[in-house]
Amino acid sequence: MSRRQRKLKETKNKVNIRLTLGIIFLIAAICLLLVKPLKSHLLNENISEYESNKSKILSNASKNAKKEKKNISKGDYNFDKVERLNLQTVVNAKNKVDFDNASGAIAIPEINLSLPIFDALNNYNLAYGAGTMKENQVMGSGNYALAGHNYPDSPKILFSPLVKINQGNVIYLTDFSFIYIYNTLSITTIKPTQVDVINDTDGVTELTLITCNNDGSLRHMVKATYSGKIPVSEASQDMKNAFGYDFN
Repeated sequence: MSRRQRKLKETKNKVNIRLTLGIIFLIAAICLLLVKPLKSHLLNENISEYESNKSKILSNASKNAKKEKKNISKGDYNFDKVERLNLQTVVNAKNKVDFDNASGAIAIPEINLSLPIFDALNNYNLAYGAGTMKENQVMGSGNYALAGHNYPDSPKILFSPLVKINQGNVIYLTDFSFIYIYNTLSITTIKPTQVDVINDTDGVTELTLITCNNDGSLRHMVKATYSGKIPVSEASQDMKNAFGYDFN
């Protein structure tokens, strides 16, 4: 092969490599553009499925609430293990979440928020609902703290609506035996390192809700004061409607 032929071949190979790399980068760019809308679609689909089957799901969870729950390790309360919602987690959550293990539910009628509550901070569970932030939390006692995802691309799902909550808004929790009533006291922004906000304070019964801001650099925190509890058998229809469940 002559020198000129070798040079032409080398040039052709370089062109082919550049073309191949260009196609790879183009495909990667298209995939990145598609990930966010696909994740939003799947999240909305998952939540819609929960909403459609809410009565059955909460009924089963209610029956299991009095049974002995599986052991949850301290590692399940490790905040550093909580991941931002990614596509793989959203896809896998559909088959990984056991709604029968829900320990309760939260409802905030003014912002149309209604979600199951799971013990601990399992990433799959957090794709569907809220998670308790400390071991052995009891509704209506101490500082009951919950974490949930904020997903600005789907502002109506998970804890995203919390950015619209106002002082005085009523927040309901239920363990399926009672409905616990809290009133929103404050809405503030804190640093991720300010974990002491979920600690109990002597003589104070409160609720703390935590979610990320839009870019994940800070945390939105809602504090609410405890007003009392009522047996589900005596709850008003409005209270039941807030959960989307009749507690029969």
